[in-house]
Amino acid sequence: MAFFSVILNIAVGLFLALLIANKKSPVFNYLVRLFYFFPMIVAPVYIAVIWSNILAADGGLLNYYIQKIGFDAVGWLTDRRVALKTIVGIEVWRLTGFAMLTFIAGIKNISKDYFEAASLDGAGVVQTAYYITIPQLTPTILLNLIMYVITELKTFDIPMLMTKGEPMDGTRTIAMYIYETAFQKQDMGYACAISLFFVIGIMILTCVQFITSNRWVHYD
Repeated sequence: MAFFSVILNIAVGLFLALLIANKKSPVFNYLVRLFYFFPMIVAPVYIAVIWSNILAADGGLLNYYIQKIGFDAVGWLTDRRVALKTIVGIEVWRLTGFAMLTFIAGIKNISKDYFEAASLDGAGVVQTAYYITIPQLTPTILLNLIMYVITELKTFDIPMLMTKGEPMDGTRTIAMYIYETAFQKQDMGYACAISLFFVIGIMILTCVQFITSNRWVHYD
């Protein structure tokens, strides 16, 4: 879940930032920013309740229309093959606004001289994005990578409220396992040990990202 959520959050956020940067309509840019950042300021419990009702296997809004067009209902939160993908999709929808805003800020900080030179050389939108915008955004990409890896590894609220780790432990995260071990099984010692190794693992992963960033992050 963390692997795909991180990749999709960064990719979607970057795409939206590039889309806004290339659009001259202030109204369009405002609406896109509002639509994608709004879920970040909504409490996770409300998001979980709303999506649980939309995605419910019986009586859910989405399955209602799927059955209306002649297809079978989908167990969005009850089918092990689908449940984890559903949680990933909700996490991307909920958190991609942060990446979008940081990338927009990063694009605004890129010198206009680069874009003017690219325009004079006849570079198109894709070429400009690939050769100028994205390389100049590598520090911002690193920031988002570190933030999202930490955030997604400690994900708790959405899967806990929507699936409680089911079906068949298919959506149980490490944070949920620590909580259940400590407060449901009352095994505080084991839960503390898991937490300690979990924090150490995140610290090591963060250090690896910083060390390897020298190969692909460009500061200008």
